[in-house]
Amino acid sequence: MSRKNRKRADGPRQAGETPRGAYFAAAEPPDGGEISRPGWLIIALSVLTAAAGYFLLSKAAPEGRDIYSNLSPFVILAGYAGVAVGIMWPAKRGEGGKAPASAGEKSPA
Repeated sequence: MSRKNRKRADGPRQAGETPRGAYFAAAEPPDGGEISRPGWLIIALSVLTAAAGYFLLSKAAPEGRDIYSNLSPFVILAGYAGVAVGIMWPAKRGEGGKAPASAGEKSPA
């Protein structure tokens, strides 16, 4: 780092200004970014579903002409899709502090 840039980085700052290079450290996660309790349950069941799909895949015949080889890809994909659904599952109104108001309701403020 050159002397010119070092002086600028160490110079006086205004009140409330974040220090240089600390943009990611000072950032707070936005509200509502947590996974809800039902979401965790859906994720757990989806992981078990994907594991069951891999178990079915291990039973498939090498020729691929049985029910296991036809069913296992769909079970595995259903497990993966369930994980995505579990991550996006919304929290209940009373759970997790503040839940955003829906489009038709007035905000509590």
